[in-house]
Amino acid sequence: MPIPRPSAPAFTQAYPGAPPQPAIPYAAHGAIAGQNDAPDKRPRALAFVSLGSAIVGVVLLILSLAAFVGVVMFYMPWWSQYLAGGVLIAAIVLAIIALGSRGQGGKRIGVAALIIAVAGGLLAAVSPAIIFILIVTADMRAF
Repeated sequence: MPIPRPSAPAFTQAYPGAPPQPAIPYAAHGAIAGQNDAPDKRPRALAFVSLGSAIVGVVLLILSLAAFVGVVMFYMPWWSQYLAGGVLIAAIVLAIIALGSRGQGGKRIGVAALIIAVAGGLLAAVSPAIIFILIVTADMRAF
C-alpha cells in the first residue's frame, strides 16, 4: 500500500508572516547578487601615486644598473640605486595604505603597485651582489 504524500503546494507555500520572496532569487545576467552597478566614487589618487612611484623606482633601478654595466651610454650617479630603493620603499608604504584604507578606492591598482614595488625591491636588494660579481669577474687586462 503506497504512503500518501502531501500535495505539492504544501511544500512551496511560505509560512504566514514571511517576507515576500523576489521573483528571481539570484541576480540576472551574471551579476553578483547584492552588487550595485554604480561606479566606485572613492578617490583612487593614492593608488595611482603608489603605482607611479613603483614604476619610476623600477625604471630608475634598471637604468642605473644598465649604465653601470655599459649597456646605455649615459652617466648615472652612484647614488641612483639608493634613490631607486627609497622610491620603491615609499611605493610599498603607499600601496599598503591604499589597500588598507576603507576610504580609498583603486584596490586593484594598489595590488599591482605592491607587486611591482616588491619585485623592484627584490631587484634592488640583489643589485649590489650583481655589481660585486661584475666587478670581481671583470677582465682587468682590458683596462
